[in-house]
Amino acid sequence: GDGRPTCSLSSVLRVSLPGGPDALLRLHRELRRDDGDCLLARFWTAKGAWELAASPWEPIPQGPTTQAEGLVRRFHFRLPVKPQPLAPKDTRMTVVYHLNLREAQGRSEPVVLTSFSMSFDVPYSSSFMVETQHILVESEGKGETEMDNLFAVKWIG
Repeated sequence: GDGRPTCSLSSVLRVSLPGGPDALLRLHRELRRDDGDCLLARFWTAKGAWELAASPWEPIPQGPTTQAEGLVRRFHFRLPVKPQPLAPKDTRMTVVYHLNLREAQGRSEPVVLTSFSMSFDVPYSSSFMVETQHILVESEGKGETEMDNLFAVKWIG
């Protein structure tokens, strides 16, 4: 894929965050880190993930059908599942992230982090994929960062 959502996403949360000068640039640099203490690894570890393995960020290969630029990386891990009938205690998951090239382009563009995730051990796991998109933009003259979180469940089977 080229990092763009594959279905219609709905906004589920909009928030204003304290920003300050260069907040989006600092966030983009933090998201691009590949070490074991990077923001995305800390996020999943805080959710209780274990057996965490991540690829480094890689550029999207450009070709005749590619319409987006950016970086992609994959996370594989196990995650506890809330107790539910017929649900396992934990599930294997894969999350693929796409991050736009805001910093490299040098323009005042939003930071856009898109994810595509699948759980492999929950009921009907081969029938759906979860897509999210986090869009962060600088507020004009407010010194804040506006974040819009979008979400969709894509039925695939």
